[in-house]
Amino acid sequence: MGNMKLPPILKNLLCALLITFFTVGCGYSISSPGAPAGPAVSGITGLAISLVESPSSSLGFEAEFTRMVRKEFISYSGVPLMPEPEAPYILECRITEISTRARRYQSTRTTLHGEEHVYWRTSGRRMSVDMDARLVEKATGNVIWHDESIVETADWNLGADPLADRDAQRAALRRLAERVAVKLYSRTVDRF
Repeated sequence: MGNMKLPPILKNLLCALLITFFTVGCGYSISSPGAPAGPAVSGITGLAISLVESPSSSLGFEAEFTRMVRKEFISYSGVPLMPEPEAPYILECRITEISTRARRYQSTRTTLHGEEHVYWRTSGRRMSVDMDARLVEKATGNVIWHDESIVETADWNLGADPLADRDAQRAALRRLAERVAVKLYSRTVDRF
């Protein structure tokens, strides 16, 4: 009984069942190349994402946020993005507050004429964004969802080079915008 051999047809059937079990059971699905990575959002036939409004005077701030939100929807939803006049749904976003504050400090001790002095320098900053967003069905004016308390933060380090500091701040802004985009995408998908 210890050396029982299965016929080849049973081996093939058992192998096919195991493969089917593991691929279906784990949620894996085969998709065509270039297709969105996630499932299509059923119920939304088209979406317009309006330019994010903001009180920022920083050039490109609104465009960066809008680009990240659109990228999130293009990458994962399968919902066609359309111009506002053609879209049945519009995602409207407004940044209500932007703030940056010192996050970390670095001290330098020096002795001058026998007296010790401590100089403090900011070595890290944090940007915080408060946002109000809503998804509106254009035909009826119904608000599908509305969240006026989206808050996200991102930190960056400061060094001796102002250009590198500016690049680090832009990278922090991109990370912050990506996190907000994920929240907006999740909120929209959860409603359909």
